[in-house]
Amino acid sequence: MVALDVSRIAKRYGPVQAVDSISFQVHAGEVVGLLGPNGAGKSTTLRLIAGLVHPDAGTVRLAGHDVQRGRQAALAAAGFLIESPALPGELTASGALAWVAWLGGEPVQAARQREVLAQVGLAEVAQRRVRQLSFGMKQRLAIAAALLGRPSLLVLDEPLNGLDPPGVRDMGTLLRELAQGGTALLVSSHLLDEVERTASRVLVMARGRLVAEEPVDAAHTGVLRELFFSVTQPGGP
Repeated sequence: MVALDVSRIAKRYGPVQAVDSISFQVHAGEVVGLLGPNGAGKSTTLRLIAGLVHPDAGTVRLAGHDVQRGRQAALAAAGFLIESPALPGELTASGALAWVAWLGGEPVQAARQREVLAQVGLAEVAQRRVRQLSFGMKQRLAIAAALLGRPSLLVLDEPLNGLDPPGVRDMGTLLRELAQGGTALLVSSHLLDEVERTASRVLVMARGRLVAEEPVDAAHTGVLRELFFSVTQPGGP
């Protein structure tokens, strides 16, 4: 099943072409890494997918629903973690999930809250306040919030950023388990080493364009480890 279908989307901010007519798909049970340096267009691409900004051209479909024309049905099929999690520090982990559900207009039963907390390994800290959680726990809690509506797709912006090595390992395990359960995942990062532990396929962006799409195995043959240099004075000192 195609969980995400991106077709020739583009977005310009003034003179900057942030996203330049890119297309790709993510299927059920697949973890796809979206790679590129800072400024490559990854975050803008994720915001376009989430419907946070309007594309200048192209379409995004989530589980077959057009994000622009059928926003409610499209977004109901996906969960998002864009940039850093922002959950009220004074609420408990369980209370934060109830708050997220309330914001979405569809309160979730306590049993579902317990289920997603267990799914992300936070069952034992359900009554701990968010401000008392480690950064890695907050990341996992944000993913639990994204899972509340049983989405077919998760879109995660730099979920490994700022985690210590054990946290990176635990997050990778969680993402693989979600994929094995049938969830499709699109995970952005600027570090190949982080993504290759989890993803089966990588998309590489540079200057708003999709410049490569390869299985992760290609990274080990050097295909994705080439370096390109641009110089302005090749004959200079």
